[in-house]
Amino acid sequence: MRHTTKTNFEPLFKNLFDLGVNALTDNAHFPAVNISENEKEYQLEFALAGYNKEALKIKLENDTLTISAKIEPKDSTSAKTKYTRKEHATKTFSRSFYLPEQVKEKDIEATFENGILHLTLPKAVKAKAKEISIK
Repeated sequence: MRHTTKTNFEPLFKNLFDLGVNALTDNAHFPAVNISENEKEYQLEFALAGYNKEALKIKLENDTLTISAKIEPKDSTSAKTKYTRKEHATKTFSRSFYLPEQVKEKDIEATFENGILHLTLPKAVKAKAKEISIK
């Protein structure tokens, strides 16, 4: 399901990805992302400290890229364990991005190193305009 609701920030993302209203209103539950673009590809970098690559899922469907993960902390419920403070909680997120143009699905690359997920999405070659003669 795509986000179709636009926000006042729409002009900022006109040539990039449409983040949708949820990503702009509550960043506390979403990892930070850097998005860059050149004539050949899009590059995304997600800050995912505390996650491992086994917890991450990347899905491309109908021009929508979704990155999600769920991890649960190790449970230390021993009778001898007495917490002064316990802030570790389940970390779950899902972010979807609408791609403004087709990408080469087979050539998408993803690497995960030092808590950073790097995605490279090569752009598909655009079909050239073709003039059609009238008979």
